[in-house]
Amino acid sequence: MYKTKGRAVSLHAAFLGKAFPVRNAPRPRKEPPVAAAETGDALKLRLILSASQLVQEGYPLVLLDERAAGGGPYSDYAFTKDEYAEVSERSPLFGVDCEMCMTTAGKNELTRVCVVNEQLEVVYHSLVMPENRIVDYLTRYSGITKEMLEGVTTTLR
Repeated sequence: MYKTKGRAVSLHAAFLGKAFPVRNAPRPRKEPPVAAAETGDALKLRLILSASQLVQEGYPLVLLDERAAGGGPYSDYAFTKDEYAEVSERSPLFGVDCEMCMTTAGKNELTRVCVVNEQLEVVYHSLVMPENRIVDYLTRYSGITKEMLEGVTTTLR
């Protein structure tokens, strides 16, 4: 445990506090605490990568100090909020699935994105036309066919 702003936090929390503007939200007092084991919500926190795992897996970590100084590879990164609440068992959980194809650029490019919530309800789904010409739809993995993308105008730009 480390001390930051007068309170003890884990190394993980201390690192993320430097990487992202995270606000430690007070726990709601009106509701009695729900046993995570009863709801299965404890799994949510175990699914989140730790700061060291994020680094190990090559995720881009935007450091606030680096952004403020105008340097680094993510100096133009834009946060969607001024401050983020700490993740808890009650935080919403979403799953993202992307399907890719091989293009003339010699790389995989996006052809479909789908987002589901905890109840497995689709909250977003879109077919996407890659920037470059498709040379392999990777149908055996993605299920995407040439016919499915006919008339699709959505792109990443």
